[in-house]
Amino acid sequence: MTPPTIALAGASGDLGSRIARALVRRGATVRALIRPGTSDSEQTHLKALGLTLVPADPLDAAALTATLEGVSCVVSALNGLRGVIVERQGALLDAAVAAGVPRLIPSDFSEDFTQTQPGDNRNLDLRRELMARADHAQIAVTSILNGAFMDMLGAEMPILQPGIRRVLYWHDADQPLDFTTKDDVAAYVAAAALDGTTPRFLKIAGDSLSARALAATMTEVIRILSISLTNQDSSGLPTPRPEPVSLPLASARISIVFANDSIGVRIIRIPFVSCRNRDSADPSTPRPEPVFLLLAPLEFSGVFNTF
Repeated sequence: MTPPTIALAGASGDLGSRIARALVRRGATVRALIRPGTSDSEQTHLKALGLTLVPADPLDAAALTATLEGVSCVVSALNGLRGVIVERQGALLDAAVAAGVPRLIPSDFSEDFTQTQPGDNRNLDLRRELMARADHAQIAVTSILNGAFMDMLGAEMPILQPGIRRVLYWHDADQPLDFTTKDDVAAYVAAAALDGTTPRFLKIAGDSLSARALAATMTEVIRILSISLTNQDSSGLPTPRPEPVSLPLASARISIVFANDSIGVRIIRIPFVSCRNRDSADPSTPRPEPVFLLLAPLEFSGVFNTF
């Protein structure tokens, strides 16, 4: 059986390269759409992932359409503002329709913007604008809504403030927040790209917790980290190191690892088995496993509170 061909835009980016690997692992032929002028080193990197590189100029509609001939699904991992989310993806949408591609997964990868009000968030408004256009096109579209990337907790999404031992929040400290790792999002994108029955909206979350719950979790982390790793007992022998301690982040499976007097986080990953919506009425519908929280190296002390 001939493996399906997936066209991927944005393969050189962080999420895009993860999606590319996930697709290749699932046996897909991945056609990476690269811009004119892509560096040799970047092309070498993409080829090493097992991708077929195809030059694609978003300003050349005919050429872009030709690159999508025979593709079963177009996946976009493009990231940016209007020029990318609306205009470049719009060109990709038009080319996919012209080439007769049956399915498109746009670069949404966000909170559920269908539950927000226009004007509240610029980035969500851009996705909403593209959605309105795509829903009137002759192509089946699946938007993957994963909440925030859990990997970005910290510097890129600074709701954790170690200097003042606080977790920041807006409006409501008890509002549940969805988090999913980039690797899990990529795996779900690959599964959806190869599944012709996916719905219009695929809502996933590795874990959901509020700012208050995150503060409580960080306080528990601090309690565990307060254990001395260097004390000696009366015999003069080093005190045995504590065994890894299971620490729940809501339902997340996370273990604290002690090694060389530094603290790390060991990731326990259990692959998902379905790409169906997490809010399916079917109670047997599997959900993605909560698998990652980038906590190390953290040097927190004291008790975390929400503002």
